[in-house]
Amino acid sequence: MVPQSAHSNTVAVTGATGKDVQVAATPSISLETLNEALLVLVLLSTIAWLSGSRPTDWLGAAAVFVTFLHGQLSFDMQESQKQMAEPTVANYHWSSRLFVTKELLWIVTFIMTGSWPLCAGSIIFATYPRWRFNRNESNEISK
Repeated sequence: MVPQSAHSNTVAVTGATGKDVQVAATPSISLETLNEALLVLVLLSTIAWLSGSRPTDWLGAAAVFVTFLHGQLSFDMQESQKQMAEPTVANYHWSSRLFVTKELLWIVTFIMTGSWPLCAGSIIFATYPRWRFNRNESNEISK
């Protein structure tokens, strides 16, 4: 068992020289995060299948899914910055604004090109900040 350090995101590990060194800990992924990802994966897979199940549909669904995972991580980091007395990234709040703006632009692009699986993914992403906020609010109320 590796002892937890005073910092919640590091652990002390004995290095090759016999001295303890601090290394980043790998926190577990929450059940909520996994459920969100599973829901999005099912939705994107269904859309790819209903769109004709072409290789490009599946490739698009995979790309959109990985982008969603990146978005989840981005929002986790934003929420972490928000909780800091002095955020290490002063303009962190712009990340979510740019995220939604980017998705709205992609929606218009995908409608114009008829890329329906990608359009559906962008709609999911554009609404993600709202349903993530609602999820976090309901968790706070239930505590």
